[in-house]
Amino acid sequence: VISQRPHSRVHYSVLYRTLTLRNPVESLATCARLATAMDTALKTAAILSALTLCCAGNDTLSFSLIVSFGQEGFNSSGSVPAVDLALEHIKEQSVVGRYVLNYTTLRDSECNRGKSLDAFFREVHLSQPVKIAIIGCGCSVATEPVAEISHQWNISQVSFASALSTLSDRSRFKNFFRVYPTVDNFAFALLSTLEHYGWKRIVFLTQNENLFTMLVAGFQTLVRAVASNAINICCFEGTNITVLNRPFQNTTNPIPDIEDVLEENGNYRVLYLNSYSAVARHIICEAAKRNLTYPHYVWITFGWYPIQWWTQAVSKNTVNCTESQLQSFIENSRFILVRQFPTPDDESSITTAQISALEFDELYEERSPNSTFVQVTVGRLAYNAVWTLALALNRTMGMISRNDINETGCEEKGLEGALVPLHEFSYDNGLMGCVIRWSLEQTDFDGVTASHCVLYCVFYGEYKLCMYLMSLYRAE
Repeated sequence: VISQRPHSRVHYSVLYRTLTLRNPVESLATCARLATAMDTALKTAAILSALTLCCAGNDTLSFSLIVSFGQEGFNSSGSVPAVDLALEHIKEQSVVGRYVLNYTTLRDSECNRGKSLDAFFREVHLSQPVKIAIIGCGCSVATEPVAEISHQWNISQVSFASALSTLSDRSRFKNFFRVYPTVDNFAFALLSTLEHYGWKRIVFLTQNENLFTMLVAGFQTLVRAVASNAINICCFEGTNITVLNRPFQNTTNPIPDIEDVLEENGNYRVLYLNSYSAVARHIICEAAKRNLTYPHYVWITFGWYPIQWWTQAVSKNTVNCTESQLQSFIENSRFILVRQFPTPDDESSITTAQISALEFDELYEERSPNSTFVQVTVGRLAYNAVWTLALALNRTMGMISRNDINETGCEEKGLEGALVPLHEFSYDNGLMGCVIRWSLEQTDFDGVTASHCVLYCVFYGEYKLCMYLMSLYRAE
């Protein structure tokens, strides 16, 4: 059905039953006839929609891809080339058999709760074909609300850029998985770094978002536990570190809330930029004006910030500093980069995807300059997330072909629905949703990341010191 609504706003929708005829040519002709009264652009859009629906047939498995183009939060748009690369390799290797795994529409969560929910509902209610899973939603802020309700549609969700620790709560986020470590993983490495250098005070400049407030709360808990000998950990005996937290609500002008800790002769010389990069730019702009640089000050920030994050806002006039001011500040400062994603010891080793991490980087670099997406450091994880889904679907296909899902325990739960081929999955098929979720839980493979995390790298001239924390890579 194609309709024109009042106020000169043209909307169209496709009546999918009309278009899912067995003959794609007949479907296209039907769509074209319906569009006769509309303008050329609308005709084209309607025909393309019909083409996507009619010609994909039973050989396509679609998932929802939701990333963030947000300017104020985390911009994960650079993950799209990595996702596309993974889909190409999965197709070449027939990982999901006769099926082609793909996404139909790229949705933007804007790293915003409301926008993310809107993107999700558009995918499951206003878009065809049925989505078998979700990859996304771009950042923790956008992921949380969708992960809390996606199980109601029996959809599993895999995230590559969500570190919020509460997402591990299975009672709330029943179908949620991730290939990205939580913020909790960093605390011991940070404490080790402070101990190593003899730094006794640290201040967190904290944006008022759950991701950041929980990070500092977790670190404060660890410091108190070690100081009181509530936990006994090697090398931390007698630890006495003062942790100050300076939260701020105003993301366009956080300086008034943190003014006291930015004083030139203040008591805190180790400062943690505990915020998204857009806010961090405002803070380092002020720090540049006050010359808060090494050796008197050390800054800690996230390794997942966009490349050249300190200059991105200059051209948009969102900070009151020149590019040369910020570049000079960075060059004359010492930054410890928090990297929560795994980095292989041997980046030339071949992975399950039949490429090495270095080969992935080369392919990703080739595509990124030609795209409109902001290059991101989580590209490898986005690639792994798609492979996680593909391998889980491969496992599910095997159980379907054997007509045997006893090991999943799903049949014992009395769920609605039946065991059907993957292309017949529907949102009300609880049994299939359970089997796919179980398959994701079992997924463990060699990705283009590794089995340990490089959490901190501190640069002193030509030397680089990295702190490591071991952690198993698998879909959580």
